[in-house]
Amino acid sequence: GLPNAGKSSLFNALLGEARAIVTEIPGTTRDAIEAVFDRPRWPLRLVDTAGLRATMDTLEQLGIETSARYLARAALVLACGESASDIDAVTRRVRTHTEAPVLGVLTKVDLVAKRYQQDGVVAVSARTGEGLGKLLDTIAGHEKICSYIDVPLQHASAATLKRMKRGGSADIFQRMIEKIRKAISDVTLRTSFIVGFPGETEKEFEELCDFVRAVEFDWMGSFAYSDQEGATAFALDEKVPNREIERRRKHLMSIQRSISKRKKKALRGKEFQVLLEGTSEESDLLLEARSAMHAPEIDGKLYIADVPEGLAAVPGRFYRCEITETHDYDLVGRIV
Repeated sequence: GLPNAGKSSLFNALLGEARAIVTEIPGTTRDAIEAVFDRPRWPLRLVDTAGLRATMDTLEQLGIETSARYLARAALVLACGESASDIDAVTRRVRTHTEAPVLGVLTKVDLVAKRYQQDGVVAVSARTGEGLGKLLDTIAGHEKICSYIDVPLQHASAATLKRMKRGGSADIFQRMIEKIRKAISDVTLRTSFIVGFPGETEKEFEELCDFVRAVEFDWMGSFAYSDQEGATAFALDEKVPNREIERRRKHLMSIQRSISKRKKKALRGKEFQVLLEGTSEESDLLLEARSAMHAPEIDGKLYIADVPEGLAAVPGRFYRCEITETHDYDLVGRIV
């Protein structure tokens, strides 16, 4: 990204710790910063590079050949910018150094929201160094930003999180979530947890279960820990047996299933704006759509079972939908 585009803040957010220095001064990152995103099932190596100058055509002209070498080995490049034109400029500059896919990330959430407020565009944003309070106020104050937040907590026991080399605890996370819900009244919250991380005791697992019951996430995923050679956790002792890991995972998901069923039932009779996606894979007689509560592919389904006579429902368009039927995770509705 360009200098001061929020690259280091995004890097820290993905990593889960403040490894890169974040300031308001452009060019704080002078050289590439490398770190391992050491998570089960997600063994990634992240690199935060120095910013590109708008007047430079190649990375070498900036004297940061190390960034060019990282790009040459990259599997995915995140191009950060405050506008689509910024991202396009960055993409053109890195293309000479990598064949990897380039994913554009709009940063500076408040600026993005203001810029697109009149354009009929839903702004996609990443958290930068503006602080949680400012980010929440921005989301709450702009109706074109979906009130959907995915909080990657991984666990709720302080002891387990410490072994994962992450900070936090159930109390800290609960206060944060209370702050989010107070700022954004209609927020949808999603998270995911890892069950069976090396050393996880029954007591620590129960802490996680109690936390899930108390917070009541709208959506939650649970993953069984599995060894990945080369990851830091691979060398840890006190491995939890696979059979016990699966028992814990199923138990945690049973707690969430009850929570989800009750939350979905409360939506019956309510209306939402939905994006029609097309015919359902389940049946040619059903359509599928997504509301602001649904992230693509990972959340439950919203099936459209009834369309007004004479209406030609077009995929890619928005419609009003009334929820008529609910299940553990899925919803059924009709276009009104």
